[in-house]
Amino acid sequence: MDIRKNKSNRLTQKIKSIEKKIGEVKK
Repeated sequence: MDIRKNKSNRLTQKIKSIEKKIGEVKK
């Protein structure tokens, strides 16, 4: 398993969750 790929995947999930929160606030 590629550790770098796993880290970037977790980062993507964090960004997505943050974008979701921002989207909810904008609504």
